[in-house]
Amino acid sequence: MVGIQANKIRIDEEPDSLKVDIDYSLDINYEHLSECSIRVDVQSCP
Repeated sequence: MVGIQANKIRIDEEPDSLKVDIDYSLDINYEHLSECSIRVDVQSCP
């Protein structure tokens, strides 16, 4: 069993870009494994 719990979500929206930062906890078999983060950075093409 794999569990994911979002702890914090930050969204920065600009006219030509979007940045999303997500901090989350990862559990396996109901045991805490690690604190993780991911960033998605989307930009329009010139």
